[in-house]
Amino acid sequence: MMKPSYSIRTPIRTVLIGIRPILADALCLLFRTEGSIEVLGAVADADDLPPSTLAAAKVLIFDGRTKIPLGASIRWWKQRCSHCAAVAVDVEQDKAVVEWIAGGLDGFVSADASTVELVEGIQRSVRGEAISPWHLVTKVVERIRVLSTQGGDRARSLTLTRRETEVLHLLAEGLSNKEIAARLDISLFTVKNHIHNVLEKLKVRYRRQAIRCALDNGLLKPGAPVVMTNIVSRTQGWS
Repeated sequence: MMKPSYSIRTPIRTVLIGIRPILADALCLLFRTEGSIEVLGAVADADDLPPSTLAAAKVLIFDGRTKIPLGASIRWWKQRCSHCAAVAVDVEQDKAVVEWIAGGLDGFVSADASTVELVEGIQRSVRGEAISPWHLVTKVVERIRVLSTQGGDRARSLTLTRRETEVLHLLAEGLSNKEIAARLDISLFTVKNHIHNVLEKLKVRYRRQAIRCALDNGLLKPGAPVVMTNIVSRTQGWS
């Protein structure tokens, strides 16, 4: 027996992640008028949703014109609600869609798509159908090949403890070792140990590299402050 398609009687429950306010308002109005898609909430990238809301959601909708690293944001959210499809909307032609797909994006809707194409794209994502123009297929396949050569050892090494994660976020804010020690109320020696462990696990030598690796692998919470200039200046003097 064929599964029934989604309809007005069975709305697709979605959550808007980091959508610009004007676009979020437009999407809510469109979905409410169209009837087959329901918006459970609209949150910024660093906000948390109640577990019940995430459990009910079927699709996470991301802003294709966001200024934050979208690949890392998608990866972070998909790790917490793997049952949801991830769709980027209002995507411009020159965006790094292949990297977003590597982060877990299931499909995207281009900036010049019609409202009908937008709704159909979201419906297709729930059915497990990829949403991608044919010209990107070759690039996606090539990206998969690159990722497959990296092996599983690195992925396993990216598991940080709670304290290491806290230190990593403070590093991203540009704090010095002394400032981190004061913030977490721990000794300077302990801070250095945590930083050493973070660099070892991420297989990098410098703080700047650790922050970039953390962003690429979803270890930094989307929307968290990242001060790369301070990291660069303080990288040289750390050992």
